[in-house]
Amino acid sequence: MEEVKQMNSYKVYDINECVLHHYSMVRNDIHDKFRNSASSGNWSNEKLQTFIDEYENAKVGDSISYFKGSKIVER
Repeated sequence: MEEVKQMNSYKVYDINECVLHHYSMVRNDIHDKFRNSASSGNWSNEKLQTFIDEYENAKVGDSISYFKGSKIVER
């Protein structure tokens, strides 16, 4: 059996180097995203339409109720 070798060197990453964004809201058809979301069964048709309308009209600095008040930022 081989011995496990210790590593004495390492790299400390800056936060900008290790943030991962899964782009869950980048879609060809945002309507499908909202309709197929795991919690979509809890939403009325009116709530779904609100999400879609807010998303389609959003600008940097706006908030969308789907994101629970988080504001849209530009990176």
